[in-house]
Amino acid sequence: MKYQAKFWKSLLQKVGQYLPVRFDYTPPSARTHPWQLSPYWYKNWDKSEWRATVLPGLVNGLPAYISMPFKEAPPSAQARIEKENSKKNLDTDKNALINVYLDEEAQISLNRFVGIPAGAPDFFKRLGVTDPIPTRAGDTEPTATRLLKSCDIVLTQPRPSLTNRVEYGSFGSGVQITSTPGLSVPRNREPFLISVKRFVDKKEPPSFRNVFFNTFVDTGRDEVHLSRFYLLSPTLPLLDPDDLSTWQPYVEYKCHYNLVHATQQIPKAKSNYEKPITIQTGLAFGIADSIFNNLLTGGLNVANDVLSYLNQRDLSGKFYIV
Repeated sequence: MKYQAKFWKSLLQKVGQYLPVRFDYTPPSARTHPWQLSPYWYKNWDKSEWRATVLPGLVNGLPAYISMPFKEAPPSAQARIEKENSKKNLDTDKNALINVYLDEEAQISLNRFVGIPAGAPDFFKRLGVTDPIPTRAGDTEPTATRLLKSCDIVLTQPRPSLTNRVEYGSFGSGVQITSTPGLSVPRNREPFLISVKRFVDKKEPPSFRNVFFNTFVDTGRDEVHLSRFYLLSPTLPLLDPDDLSTWQPYVEYKCHYNLVHATQQIPKAKSNYEKPITIQTGLAFGIADSIFNNLLTGGLNVANDVLSYLNQRDLSGKFYIV
């Protein structure tokens, strides 16, 4: 069977995106992409862990950074910080965390692992990370000959966010609820990288209920899952289960491109977000379901304001590849 070259190339790229890439310590390939990891075992007198440098990637043309202790930062980053502080007549705190950009050879710590006792990708099952089997006693019996851990590398983009202040007061025999929204703009809009045990996409649109009962929290950031870093143990039994230096690293990439980030709407002036919305109900305080049932009847004058208010509450953005 024959395939067009364009189709075959796209198929290989798709397969490579979802299959982990094994790192043997050989010279890097000529084919690279943004956010590509180069993991290595880091060890000094007080710390030993897996780390990785990251091939520089951009978001809206801005370089991403990683927070590192000044003492462990590359010399180029230390020199930049000392020069910036010198211009401001400030002393450099050698123990402080600083922002090190990826093109300065920033290193991300890969130490927040979660074990994968079952449900490992098929790629690792073939290497010995098999699922436990049930026993007659109702327990499970391990069958794996090797262990597997992983952590996720996440790109975080700060953005404007909504704040919310809710006040409750009495209204006859009922209650008056006043919600005063606000707008918060981050001082630093540069993207940065973090490692977490497991990336969870937390995009849930706010509802009238969680806004007016002050359970809605806008994080002020959008995230994209860049990659998953795996460690595969040697064959069991392990001489030292806490020694990860002999484990084999693998990387599964989720993103190969520079990115553009945009919010779903352009934030309006702060004054447009600071108009309070008040609901008054004759129902007894605390009967939340009855309050919302009354709102759904359309009998309150705030219906249009509430609809407009909720439409403004979501400033979460999206990432686009370039």
